[in-house]
Amino acid sequence: MRRRHALYSYPHTLHFVTTVTAVRGKWFVEEAVCTRILKRFESCLQRFGLDCCGYVLMPDHIHTLLRQVEEGLIISKFMQAFKRETSAYARPKSYTASSLWLPHFDDVPIPNSKAAATRLSYMNYNPLRRGLADEVEKYLWSSARDYAGAGHGIVTVTNPFTGEVFGPGRAAEA
Repeated sequence: MRRRHALYSYPHTLHFVTTVTAVRGKWFVEEAVCTRILKRFESCLQRFGLDCCGYVLMPDHIHTLLRQVEEGLIISKFMQAFKRETSAYARPKSYTASSLWLPHFDDVPIPNSKAAATRLSYMNYNPLRRGLADEVEKYLWSSARDYAGAGHGIVTVTNPFTGEVFGPGRAAEA
């Protein structure tokens, strides 16, 4: 059962969050657009103090596994800011609807490690199921590359099982 906007958000909990464009289509396929969206995503993560444990940007939606570090409705505030900023900075030129994103988003609390692994696998293989890549490591807009050791994306990713950090945060530490 999916819940929209979790009513309770506790520190150190994982949430599988999905948001979709108001008009379904192939909006996020150009490198410049995908880069802008993921840079805003990374910026919002840092500003709201959330850990990203996985993500995949698809042509008309984004899935992410977020760890909330502090108490409060931080994910809801994060999503508001992310949608507002990407609507302004990453809107494709050909997109004509008044709003880039649907006003709601799905937020599913993740109860255990098995559920987290299932969601990560779902995100990693989503581009393959949709015919966007022939190997998970080749899809540039996903954390699968980080987990497979095939490179680092724009977004800093924290492995929810080991605490290992991939991506820009890891490069900054080196």
